[in-house]
Amino acid sequence: KGSQPRDVQKSIDKLLIRVMRSLCEFRKGEPGSVMLPPMAAQLPGIIFNLRRSPAVRTTGVSPDETAFFRLLCSTLSVFSTLVLIQPTLVAYEIGRPPS
Repeated sequence: KGSQPRDVQKSIDKLLIRVMRSLCEFRKGEPGSVMLPPMAAQLPGIIFNLRRSPAVRTTGVSPDETAFFRLLCSTLSVFSTLVLIQPTLVAYEIGRPPS
């Protein structure tokens, strides 16, 4: 409560860096060497999408919308909140116009 959006985003960025440092195996200077344990493979993507979710990002969004998304996140189940933050892809077809 009362945090500025930039402060929240910086906190999320720091959290992502701490999590990656503690969970990853890597060789310094070799970006392709980053290895995450299978159980944590989706965590960076979730944190990345959380940072860009309407519950955190307030630029170009009315205060009412921000309050709505934050209330929604605090009242939904964990699964529903994760879907809100990182929607799932149900179907995808190459070479077909969107319907």
